[in-house]
Amino acid sequence: PEKGISIKIVDIDLKILNQMNSISKDENYYTISPGDVLTFTVWGLNDIFPITGISGQTTNPLNSRTVGTNGEIYFPYIGKTKLSGYTIEEARDLIYEKLSKQFVDPQIDLTIAKFNENRKAYLLGEFLDPQPIYIGIETVSLTDAIGIAKGLDPKSSNAKQIFVIRSNNNKEVIYRFDLSTSEKFLVTNEFYLKPKDVVYV
Repeated sequence: PEKGISIKIVDIDLKILNQMNSISKDENYYTISPGDVLTFTVWGLNDIFPITGISGQTTNPLNSRTVGTNGEIYFPYIGKTKLSGYTIEEARDLIYEKLSKQFVDPQIDLTIAKFNENRKAYLLGEFLDPQPIYIGIETVSLTDAIGIAKGLDPKSSNAKQIFVIRSNNNKEVIYRFDLSTSEKFLVTNEFYLKPKDVVYV
């Protein structure tokens, strides 16, 4: 308060949650970001793009590319290509389009071998096992996060005071959850965490 900072606190119920999800329904798609390690497999061109591993799992570091701070990778026969902000499907289509100028109908597979370090959310306070977690391709609900942390500490936690602290475009919002009764977990099942969220009990 002494700095004139006002942070909005929102008490979450099903009505508010449905409004939030209808506004941000497309935000849960994972997009590539700087620091991600991408692994490419180009089928049928083993002389140029060698494949190693078992059951189609690529372990050859020559096929891995780290997305730079500028969002770009360097790919053979294509050069520098910006992939930051693309979904995996969009990035695969882009590489296919550019590689098609050199090869006939190249068959490309793209996976994320490692997520960048900034895609963590933090579980803090009165959990049985507080810890950081990765927010990757698969969505992580607040219920999932509570399960990963092995639940709330039955001796010291206050189930009426569970907070998710989120900063979005330099605007901080604190979401408050009351999980004092079992039916209120219906809300946390549909509330999805984002990178850099802090869940505090």
